[in-house]
Amino acid sequence: MILFAVLGFVLLTLSLGTYLIAPLFGGKPPVGESPASVERQELATRQAALYATLKELDFDLATGKLTGEDHRELKERYTAEAVEILRKLNALSASAAAGRRR
Repeated sequence: MILFAVLGFVLLTLSLGTYLIAPLFGGKPPVGESPASVERQELATRQAALYATLKELDFDLATGKLTGEDHRELKERYTAEAVEILRKLNALSASAAAGRRR
């Protein structure tokens, strides 16, 4: 039951943060900006949100808001997502570097 409450709180916090930050990054990309650049920016924004969430999870564990098991479960989930974003960012950087060498 606590896990659902914590998960709901975390998802609500992320949703609200995304809602508040989205206008800053939304809209059409400037003329000349590539789709890869837009994707890179979106991934970087999501990555920053995940890092903040991971930091918040540690704080919640330290203050007793999360049990050790809940913390471990949520941290594994968000860490896996952060790793996937890093892989995508690395792939975009590699393809951009390959495109510049041609």
